[in-house]
Amino acid sequence: MKTLRQEGLFGEGLVSINTPLLVNRYNACLEDIGIEPTRLRFFSIDGIGWSPEVAAEKRDNFYLSHGGANQFAIILTPKQYKKPVYFPFYSFTRNLMKKIFDEYMRQIVDITGQTAIWLDIDQELSHYLNPLDLLMVDSIVVHVFTVNDIIQAAEKQRELTRRFMSTDDWFDSELRGQIIESAKAHGDLRFRSVVIPDIPFNDTRCFYTMAFDGIYLFRDVLQHEKSMLILENEELIKEFGEDMGGIFSVSASVLPTRLIFEGLARFDMRYYHKNPDALDIKRECMFVDILSEHYPELRYDKLNMGQKKKFVRQLKHYLPKEFFELERLARQIRSGQVPRENLSYKMIKILMYPNPDLPLSVQDVLWQLITETEPLDIVSLYTYNKSRFFSLYEEWPRTKRNWAVELLRCHYVPRMSE
Repeated sequence: MKTLRQEGLFGEGLVSINTPLLVNRYNACLEDIGIEPTRLRFFSIDGIGWSPEVAAEKRDNFYLSHGGANQFAIILTPKQYKKPVYFPFYSFTRNLMKKIFDEYMRQIVDITGQTAIWLDIDQELSHYLNPLDLLMVDSIVVHVFTVNDIIQAAEKQRELTRRFMSTDDWFDSELRGQIIESAKAHGDLRFRSVVIPDIPFNDTRCFYTMAFDGIYLFRDVLQHEKSMLILENEELIKEFGEDMGGIFSVSASVLPTRLIFEGLARFDMRYYHKNPDALDIKRECMFVDILSEHYPELRYDKLNMGQKKKFVRQLKHYLPKEFFELERLARQIRSGQVPRENLSYKMIKILMYPNPDLPLSVQDVLWQLITETEPLDIVSLYTYNKSRFFSLYEEWPRTKRNWAVELLRCHYVPRMSE
């Protein structure tokens, strides 16, 4: 990962936690949640407070949770706003955190100047028994807590003050004593912005979750089925039966045509008139896949056009026919034509893209699914499915890694939502 780090393609956007104060606050949050504190003195966190260093120390990427249905987040600083989420259990996690910061930034700034915040991301389920339980997730409620209970203290102090000012209890010595004790413990909280109520989040109709080894859920956007579950773990499919409607394996041969049938995906070639470079990227990725098998030590990123043509000729019997189909389609599109030929199943998988009429949050989930089923396009894979990209990257020879970094450096465009 060293080269990815140097190019800002891995670890970018993490917030450094490098003072005893912040480390202690982080550990206090972990203890409140019921998680063993870290022994690290320096580490970094992402937008939800997840730390790659702490995860490595604990040998558990899921350390910031108590099972799939019980996810938590930690806010130590406003600097976490709009930061990447490197290990999102749900695809909507980033949008959820953005909503919290957008609506309560003033309170977050005030609270984190004194203490730390931790969040209980509640789906009103303590445990997922089977994948169908995910259909019960209609909304999320985020419960907000602080290490020293400053939110509850502010609410109580304001209630005590209201009673003192508006009722005949002003002469009650016990009431006055409670107000004094609260002020001694927390200071005057009456006019500070420290109260954050429970936060509802309803953009949960379509999402991806790491539960059950990875599941995609779509509701309310399908043209025929009421819902669709797509599972990465093929063994779970057997528990439901092969002909159970609305449940598919991510590797099912019928999945691409099913996504198109339900209006979730398209493969209209007019899309590539607006994105002609996408065909070239797919073709180059296909070329390097074959090239790396036959010449693993070759510096692919250093090849000029003439050298690439030489290797295409040498490897023409090993290159899949889709390579030459992509070449022909790219040429037709650049000449202004709209190709109308029948496409093979493999080409449909390669060219498929989310229905642009769907909400952006749904398109993001679909892009992740599409790149999971067909990870050929390195740029799209890195953009929408980083965890899969990183796992594949570790398996590639060094020369292919260098090529991939150069390809991303030239073509990757960060999204605003990242």
